[in-house]
Amino acid sequence: MAVGFDLGDTLLRHEGVTRSWSPGYREALRVAAVACGRTLGEPEADRAVSVLERYNTRLTPRCREVSEGVIFGEVAAALMFNPGESRTIADAFFGFYQRRVTAYPDALETLRQLNGLGVAVGVLTDVPYGMDRARVEADLAAAGLDGLVALLLTSVEVGERKPSQSGFLHLAAGLCVPIRELTYVGNEEKDIEGANAAGARSVLVDREKGKPAWGEWVRIESLDEMLGLVAAGLGSGMAPR
Repeated sequence: MAVGFDLGDTLLRHEGVTRSWSPGYREALRVAAVACGRTLGEPEADRAVSVLERYNTRLTPRCREVSEGVIFGEVAAALMFNPGESRTIADAFFGFYQRRVTAYPDALETLRQLNGLGVAVGVLTDVPYGMDRARVEADLAAAGLDGLVALLLTSVEVGERKPSQSGFLHLAAGLCVPIRELTYVGNEEKDIEGANAAGARSVLVDREKGKPAWGEWVRIESLDEMLGLVAAGLGSGMAPR
């Protein structure tokens, strides 16, 4: 069997950052302008905010993924900066939100023990604003989770975002298990919907004990409950609860 995880708000979190990054746009753009040696005019900031809002999937959901190079090329144009400055803008923008990355207390030991049990562990994550893989890997390292994940897949690499089935099918294939032997753990409706549609077992982590039912196969309140599920024979047909 194999266990896949969502990343943000499942295994790790960006402290002090709201689920939608929009409240921090203008400050993040100001930081980006300083990094480019520029000042940020209000009309340019307004145009750049409009670009970011268009690619904010909590405001404008999409299935097809778009790379950060495309997104921040448009941001640079909106700011009337040189196209070559788009990478500097992206570095500063993501750096603004990735300043404090921590793993949930139950994540580290759960991953360690799953690895110790010989369970293949993977991550399938939808990234914000087409974030490059290297930035996701940096988050894993900052949270102390690097080396505990056999396979990392991002929505940019898959080309589609959850709840598309594609990512789940790629994750199962990459972990060398049939999709029916993949258990996927996430904290949002799209995690459950996508896993179910692909034929994987879906597990909803509900730390706040207040999420609605989305058709999940199992609901847990802490990731360490996965260890009991694995020990009880999750991979061989344990009934949902």
